[in-house]
Amino acid sequence: MKKKRERKISLYLVFIRYLFRFCAWMVILAAGLVLLYLLLAGTGAIRAADYEQASIEENAEEIRSSAGGEETLIPDSCSFGVFGPGGEFLRGTFDKEEAGRIWESWEQGDRGRGYNTFYRGIEKENGDLVLIQYQLIPKFENPLLRRLIPNLEFLMLTVFLILFAAGVWLNARHFGRFLKKRLDVLEETADKVTRKDLDFGRGYSDIKEIDQVLASLFLMKEALQSSLKEQWEAQRRKQEQIAALAHDIKTPLTIIRGNAELIQETDQLEEIRSWDLEILERTADMEQYLISLKEALQQSGEASEEAGEFETGSFLNGIREMAEALGRGKKLKIESRFEMPETVIRGRKGIREELERAVLNVISNGADYCPDEGTLVIRAEEERQQESCFLKITVTDSGPGFTEEALLHGTEQFYQADKSRKGTAHYGMGLYITSTLLQKHGGRLELGNSEDAGGMVVIHFPVTA
Repeated sequence: MKKKRERKISLYLVFIRYLFRFCAWMVILAAGLVLLYLLLAGTGAIRAADYEQASIEENAEEIRSSAGGEETLIPDSCSFGVFGPGGEFLRGTFDKEEAGRIWESWEQGDRGRGYNTFYRGIEKENGDLVLIQYQLIPKFENPLLRRLIPNLEFLMLTVFLILFAAGVWLNARHFGRFLKKRLDVLEETADKVTRKDLDFGRGYSDIKEIDQVLASLFLMKEALQSSLKEQWEAQRRKQEQIAALAHDIKTPLTIIRGNAELIQETDQLEEIRSWDLEILERTADMEQYLISLKEALQQSGEASEEAGEFETGSFLNGIREMAEALGRGKKLKIESRFEMPETVIRGRKGIREELERAVLNVISNGADYCPDEGTLVIRAEEERQQESCFLKITVTDSGPGFTEEALLHGTEQFYQADKSRKGTAHYGMGLYITSTLLQKHGGRLELGNSEDAGGMVVIHFPVTA
């Protein structure tokens, strides 16, 4: 993988470079073979291409006047035959069948045959005709080598073709390795994108075209990563909504259970009717939670733009009633101190229900940690911070209070490390849900301990009256 600052080269220039290298190899190969030929020719190891022709012409007069012994005047690499005036074959190195064909070709004016094969006719003084077959090709001087390799041109061409093929293979192999090394990073990046393993940086290559593909893959990876993050975040929000709603069902169930237990302990008809009414109201709450749960499973994650509003007076009265119902099962003393002036809180749709869920989660937690016949104090007041106004709700229980560790991590999801506040079925969701709901509307949650060492939870909710 090449770094970004290194100079890029186009793929066609790489190809030209390898083509030039191959051509240079071919030139060197051809020059080497020519030099080898000249060296062998210079040392006499091979005969020149016109050696046979020159020797025949040099001895032509002697052959013409000789009465026999032509084989001593003709190079041993040539074939010959002596024919009478009527074409009868008298002697020579031709066999009779070959001699007949050669005579007929000569009579028809053919002075050559096949590749580089020529005929030279010399008429002797006695009327006989000597036909000599020779070639204009270089040959080895050594008779054994000449017999094994009769055509030196074919040998040199064969060697050239073998070395040419070797050059092609080596050049293609080297070019293939060069490209494979650069394509590996491309293949690796594409494979990671395919497997959605998106934790990797931008890859670079010294090949311009490959680097452009890597850049495109990196942009694709960024887009895919962003899309997946949005999907994961939407899924996470949906799971949190489902978990929060499932957790919130605990509050009306607690009230229902407490009222049902009290019904068994009293004969007062009026109280029974009151508790039965609370059971019906809390059952309606559970039905609403289940509807919200169904909507959470169906929604796409977009926030609603519809507006919502509520009055603080009726809201706080409802909180007081539900707090008293929650504490009735443990015979808790519920002290409500509401010093909040009457105002209207506005926000998006569902703002009242979500704030109610947040406050009831805190009250439910406080009621759980209070001992039987303990005290739960709920205070509501207006809080001014610079130009902002908040509804401040403080819930204080008479339980053992928060540990130092819980004060740091109590609002984290699934946190259950508070060993001092135990004894009930808690799953580390209540305060996390409350904190999440408040942050959604610009509020916040604080944990602390009161002067009496009981746990104290403070809700700050912005008022935009």
